[in-house]
Amino acid sequence: MIHESHQGNERRHQSWHLDKKVPLAMIFAFVMQTLTLVFVGATWKAETDQRLSTVEADILDNVEIRRRMWTDIKTQKDHVNELSNKITAVDERTKNIKDSVDRLLSLWLEDKTGR
Repeated sequence: MIHESHQGNERRHQSWHLDKKVPLAMIFAFVMQTLTLVFVGATWKAETDQRLSTVEADILDNVEIRRRMWTDIKTQKDHVNELSNKITAVDERTKNIKDSVDRLLSLWLEDKTGR
């Protein structure tokens, strides 16, 4: 029984307690420090969330802009290919015209020298 009483007293002495000698100002300072830390943390989180939302919205805008740009680039490539084909056709016709003019000139020169 004495042994049990001794353990109870020992537990009481080992458990957490606040001494009456701790000034009230110290307790108030700890409470204010904790509240300030919570306030600063909440403010920081709110600002970070806002900035992150802005960045995410900008990323989505950039994705849409890039998608339109790639569509425009593909359209421009198609136009360039079409123009290239037309230039090739014009070049072929020009070569045919040159060949025809060369033959006509050759015939004209033969006719002129043959007379």
